Amino acid sequence: IQRRGTKHPEVIPSSMAFIDKESKRLETLSNQLLDLEKNQSQDEMTLVDVSQIVREECEKQATIVPQSIEYFVENQCMKRGHKRDFQQIIQNLLENAAKYSPADQPIHVTLTQEQTQMSLTVADFGIGIPDDKKALIFERFYRVEDSRSSQIAGSGIGLSLVKQLADKYHAPITVTDNQPQGSIFKLVFPNERER
Repeated sequence: IQRRGTKHPEVIPSSMAFIDKESKRLETLSNQLLDLEKNQSQDEMTLVDVSQIVREECEKQATIVPQSIEYFVENQCMKRGHKRDFQQIIQNLLENAAKYSPADQPIHVTLTQEQTQMSLTVADFGIGIPDDKKALIFERFYRVEDSRSSQIAGSGIGLSLVKQLADKYHAPITVTDNQPQGSIFKLVFPNERER
């Protein structure tokens, strides 16, 4: 800005906007990296109302993302853990779905409790993930690069954090194709006695 701003003052607004955008991106990246490190600590776990967390995060994200968020959440899905972990899981899955989905397509969230497990599903109607990339998307900093996704902002940390948290709770995470297009992320949390 200093070098070109005096000769070309018209570049100042766009340069400032770019700097602001990149600063926010770096702040988000730093926070995500800190979250990854924090999740390696073993604080004492308490009984968490996952139903309430999922509802709250769906309502919060619905005010931020352009898509509608439709959710079905069974009452009193309880799990021993950390509230922040479950907030991060649903928040990152919703943000990921919103990034790769058209604004006019809904995001579906389901939380159910069965005798032996609790299941969380986030489904979108976005661009989908090629089969050969599905295993890679949980690696830190990995992003699917193709002509449709290359313009979408992101750090490649969100799904890595989800996977790390899923592993912490011994919850397998799968990604399958949605119909007619899109992705379905499913986490299955075993009940304590089933582990």
